[in-house]
Amino acid sequence: MVARILGKLLHMIGILPTDKVTEVQRTDLVGEFVGHTGPKTRRKIKDAEGGILFVDEAYRLIPTQKSDDKDYGLEALEEIMSVMDSGKVVVIFAGLHRSCTRGAVGELIARETTEEWLKQMNGGLVDTLLVNARENLDLRLDFSCNDAETMITITLEDLEAGLRQISRQRHLW
Repeated sequence: MVARILGKLLHMIGILPTDKVTEVQRTDLVGEFVGHTGPKTRRKIKDAEGGILFVDEAYRLIPTQKSDDKDYGLEALEEIMSVMDSGKVVVIFAGLHRSCTRGAVGELIARETTEEWLKQMNGGLVDTLLVNARENLDLRLDFSCNDAETMITITLEDLEAGLRQISRQRHLW
């Protein structure tokens, strides 16, 4: 609902040519075999051009298996990230914890990054941040946890740890 309201507002003030919202989730973007995810994701992006691409439960694009297993969620995420600066579509990632409000995440990014860093990483910041946040989620879970919602929900704490990890990696460059 928020994406639809935002779409109407952005269209009314002339930022978007349409108020169309294309809602997708993992199954709409991720293929089952090599070479399937890219075209599938690009079709959805094309459908959303001029409006908003709303990615529901975006955390599901980050694989939960080990990196040697076949999971094409990151490929879909990379396809989306590649068009975020094009001006052809506005992308909204949804499905994070209720503590991850726009204001809280914005304040976290402002506090933990520099303007130079943001310019260098551009949209890549979000990709790396979500991957690192998912890794932190996996590390903080207790083996006795049996709450499905807790096991798949990225919190502000995970995002903070994700940014700290990026910062550590940048110091090594």
